[in-house]
Amino acid sequence: MNIAVVDDTQKDRDTLITYIQRFFNTKNITCQISGYLLAEDFMEEGSYSLFDVIFLDIFIGQKNGVEIARRLRADNYRGLIVFCTVTAQFALEGYDVKAFGYILKPYTYDRIEILLEDILKSSHKEVPSICIKDNRRWYKIPLCDILYVENSANYVSVCTSDRVYSTRMPFRQMEELLSPQSCFARCNRGTIINLSHVTKIDGPCATVQCEEKKSEYKVPISRRYLQTINKQYVDYIFEELEK
Repeated sequence: MNIAVVDDTQKDRDTLITYIQRFFNTKNITCQISGYLLAEDFMEEGSYSLFDVIFLDIFIGQKNGVEIARRLRADNYRGLIVFCTVTAQFALEGYDVKAFGYILKPYTYDRIEILLEDILKSSHKEVPSICIKDNRRWYKIPLCDILYVENSANYVSVCTSDRVYSTRMPFRQMEELLSPQSCFARCNRGTIINLSHVTKIDGPCATVQCEEKKSEYKVPISRRYLQTINKQYVDYIFEELEK
């Protein structure tokens, strides 16, 4: 699990990190914890999408933690946000950013333990994702959001329901990241489609639909992969029906 603690009070930040590490040590679970003194450093680093949980102080210098959380959600951060504060007066505002919870200062290990137990239960429900770098920033993309991926020279374009990401990596590496999921199928030399978003396969073409935006994409299927992908598509549909 990857966790960030953003707090401009060093004592509070160090205490929280110590308690979090202590908890995961007792569970024999690997945990990477990153501490940030300034909200600006945390936001400018641009890798916050990689964190599973962000512990965010309500008052960070002149910054408001709730406003920072709104920026995170606006930038499509899907992880858990936990507010750290000396008062619960901002609890209602937390609903706007889907805060997972609050921790009141001064911290006690018992409170942290209870919260982290709830976080572990929640993490078991997390959807499979991949992490890619686009324009010097890291993004964590749920596999269910991917419509298709396409090879382009030394880059791979990842088309999702929200946007298209471009990352520098070999196409074979992307294929290895997606291969554990039965919903992904290669349809030509440089394209992999998500069968869960396919509405039909008509001859040498697959129709991939984004339900949220009501938009469709026509993805060509090469003759070499046509028979294979038809079988994969039928198998996938039956697999989903059995579930």
